[in-house]
Amino acid sequence: PDFEARIAAPFRRRHHLIQEILNKRGLPFVPSGGAMYLMLDIRASGLTGEAFAHRLLDENRIAAMPGESFGEAAAGHLRVALTIDDERLADAVRTICDLYDTMREAAA
Repeated sequence: PDFEARIAAPFRRRHHLIQEILNKRGLPFVPSGGAMYLMLDIRASGLTGEAFAHRLLDENRIAAMPGESFGEAAAGHLRVALTIDDERLADAVRTICDLYDTMREAAA
């Protein structure tokens, strides 16, 4: 039990940190129930998850999985792994939010 708690603690901490940023920036997400990833709902950006992920990688060197990789129900989402250190993860999520805002404004 102690081992499991030590393994889970960083993911809980990162999950909370990222949820705070996403809530503050207004990017919707699907709560993951403590998993080591979070699904971001980027449909309002006007891009598919695949197009968003490619643009994120090409322009910002940030890798994330398009929701379409996980089936039709996850289309229009982006899966972000919580597996890097807190500071780098927070910076990456802020960059994702910036791209989301830019694309959402362009789509409006």
